[in-house]
Amino acid sequence: MDTLGWSLQILILTLGIYLFLRFLRTTQGGRIVRGLAIGVPVIIVTIWGTATYLQLAELQFILQNVGGYAVVFIAILFQEELRRGMAQFGENPLVNRFVTSFETDVLKEVSSAAVAMATKQESHGSFTRIKPHGALIVFERESSLRSYINGGRRVDALVSRDFLESIFQPKSPLHDGAVILRKDRVAAVSCMLPLTQNLSISKTTGTRHRAAIGLSEETDAVTLVVSEETGKISIATAGELRQVAQADLEQELRKSLGANITEKRESFGERAAKFLREDLAWFVGSVLLALSILFIAQGSISEPRRFSLSVVESVAGGATPSQPGTLTVALPGPRYHLVAPESTRSFSVIATGPIGKLDALGVSLVGTFSLSDGEGLERTVNIDDIHWQTTPPIGVDLEFEGGDAPRLEAVRYDNMTITLTPAHVVVDATKLDKHFELAEKMATFDVSSVEITGPPSVIAELKADPSQFKLQSIHLTDADFSDRVANLRLHEDLTSRGCSLLHGLPIATTVAIVPVANTLTTFVEKEIALSLFSEVDRPRLEHWKIKDSRVDFRIVTRGILPSEVDSLNYEGQERDILEYVRENLRVFVDIAAQPEDEEGARIPIEWVFKDPNWRRFLGKEGPEFDRASLEVELTSEEPTVSLVRVPTPAGL
Repeated sequence: MDTLGWSLQILILTLGIYLFLRFLRTTQGGRIVRGLAIGVPVIIVTIWGTATYLQLAELQFILQNVGGYAVVFIAILFQEELRRGMAQFGENPLVNRFVTSFETDVLKEVSSAAVAMATKQESHGSFTRIKPHGALIVFERESSLRSYINGGRRVDALVSRDFLESIFQPKSPLHDGAVILRKDRVAAVSCMLPLTQNLSISKTTGTRHRAAIGLSEETDAVTLVVSEETGKISIATAGELRQVAQADLEQELRKSLGANITEKRESFGERAAKFLREDLAWFVGSVLLALSILFIAQGSISEPRRFSLSVVESVAGGATPSQPGTLTVALPGPRYHLVAPESTRSFSVIATGPIGKLDALGVSLVGTFSLSDGEGLERTVNIDDIHWQTTPPIGVDLEFEGGDAPRLEAVRYDNMTITLTPAHVVVDATKLDKHFELAEKMATFDVSSVEITGPPSVIAELKADPSQFKLQSIHLTDADFSDRVANLRLHEDLTSRGCSLLHGLPIATTVAIVPVANTLTTFVEKEIALSLFSEVDRPRLEHWKIKDSRVDFRIVTRGILPSEVDSLNYEGQERDILEYVRENLRVFVDIAAQPEDEEGARIPIEWVFKDPNWRRFLGKEGPEFDRASLEVELTSEEPTVSLVRVPTPAGL
């Protein structure tokens, strides 16, 4: 739930609770109902919170099932108080408590009337004695006195001393009972009030005083009593009766009534101060109670929640992986494997229960399920047989979505040994640089054979036709200028059928890459020079010459020219190579190799490049040409020549 939604719910619930509690304060029997309204939720929240935190499942179950009965029981037990409260809702002082105004000073008038009635004198001829008139005057505060007003005689008259004195005249038909004042009006006269049941009060206490105390026990009203016997004036509040002096009566009334009787409309600042003084604790309590109720509601609202599960396998007795969202199937032994369902397939589990309990499951489920030979290797998963890493709380039901429970099928795999050959490696050389090619013995391995395991049917096919065995493909690129070394596993054609390397280790494989070899079709003819390497042999140059002084060379390149069929510039590159060879190739024989007087002896032909940096000449500098070479070879099978003696001129 988003923050705005939570805030709105808390605000609405807080205001509702606060207004309800304020309403209870204005009703008869409000103390009882108010105590229930506060105490019962607090007790329930406390017990519920403790049961949830400590995972007391039985106590949670009891609270869930007796909560409704408890509400009905309270409603029956306190039906009278609740009925009164609802009946008085229409006249709740909360509705207009901030718009009170008075045309007269009510307290001054009431005080004057009370003092006058307490000091009434009666004349008998020349003899005069004090004969007080009894009076019972009630000030309505926040608790509504409507039921008592309805039981008397409604008058709705302005409060005045004369009017009050006339009511309590002993011979007046209205003098029995109480006068109830509402704001600055006399609401009713001759009203009957409840008598106190407090046994600690003296038995000599009169009916008026008992009625005053009784009303103050049930409501927040302030009651003024004038004793008909003694003329003493008393004030009853909160179940207590205290006597006051006549001179202090008005001040005591103001103190007892507080700010509920004023002579002018309260300002905003006064109302705010009054709220902080009287209602802040109620409002804070309403907020806390609202949060508690929302917490319980959030934990009680039932909803479905979807969890995704993927099936993975594990050897029985081994460590069970705990990856989120997996259902691990424990198999009987290492040679057993799942063949269904497919590893890419997932299933949905629907968890239904209270939100709070669903949250206890976390964001994903992790479970294990066992297969054994005794129960059969083909089974449909029963969700009740799954062992969950996080046990679902009581009240949360799990089921596969749409009844689509996974069907498990396991088989016992067979093994076989494969002798590795280069043909078992699939090499893609389409992107290899055109100056390179695969060697004749394309691949070598760090082991000569491997063991594989797989379903019996697949292993049988491989035994019948071992050529079906393949390792992973190797894809060469134009950056491969030397041998590629790779750790290979089985080809996906075999892994998709359930096969794997028995020991799980990859096979180190070396793919041999060599420069492309090209032999130019054009030969280079070179003159053989007769050379000497020591000045001692210089005189001999005059006596010998080469018999056949011209030879042909073929040119062999490796990694310089690409495959002829793939190169558009092949002819131009060939011309450059021919030019380099013609300019730089030097062919010679060493005169020192010729025996002194042996004519017809064969001596080896030697050659060398005057400028050996052919890479610079051909523009072939770069890492891709590090393994390139340029060589020349004699076309003749005999790499030697013979020298003939130079005739000596006549006369010498």
